[in-house]
Amino acid sequence: MALSKFTETLIRGFQTSPNGAVGHHRVALRVNQAIDAFNGLNADTTRSRSEKAPLYKQLQEQHGKAIKADLDKFGNELLARTDAHEAKVAKVLNSVSLADAVQIVAGLKAAGLTAEQFRSAIADSGEIAVAMARVPQALSGLSADVATAAALNHYPDLLAEAAANERDFSAYSSLSNVVDRTIREIGLNVDEQALASRFDEAALAPRPEPKTQAEQNGQAAE
Repeated sequence: MALSKFTETLIRGFQTSPNGAVGHHRVALRVNQAIDAFNGLNADTTRSRSEKAPLYKQLQEQHGKAIKADLDKFGNELLARTDAHEAKVAKVLNSVSLADAVQIVAGLKAAGLTAEQFRSAIADSGEIAVAMARVPQALSGLSADVATAAALNHYPDLLAEAAANERDFSAYSSLSNVVDRTIREIGLNVDEQALASRFDEAALAPRPEPKTQAEQNGQAAE
């Protein structure tokens, strides 16, 4: 199967954030380098299949290691950004104490607001929205997911950040599949049987001066 290189359009990923584009670009360049070397080796007519075997093996191991290292770095960067985002969300949701949140929600219920008035209050006030997300569902009448989403609607920067992280993780997942497929395809060209029977070139170098049996026996006697 022919391997396809990343084009200039997709080398930075699809709809990735600026940070995500940097990580994706770094790995994609590595993949393209490996494919260039792979295609060059395939086109080499001066070597037999058995002669190419150690070169395919070297290509798979060395390029594979470099690609995986950059892919891991990209993944770790995404995880760090996710942790930072979740910390920001937690800070927002804890900006109203639980005691204050209970008081706010209980006061709204005591005021006899209609469901429509409740929704308007949540949409108009970030404090009320956060309070609804803080109290138990039995008091708010909203599931945790719905209440949290309503609270975060007051923080468009966090929503944009979450969307960017999601797109970057999607790009990372697709990139990871490409990396696995590329390394696997290169490995399919490694002739293990030819490698197993290949003469070790290190054996061509002269060994230290051999000792006769008598010399060996003399050393043993000492």
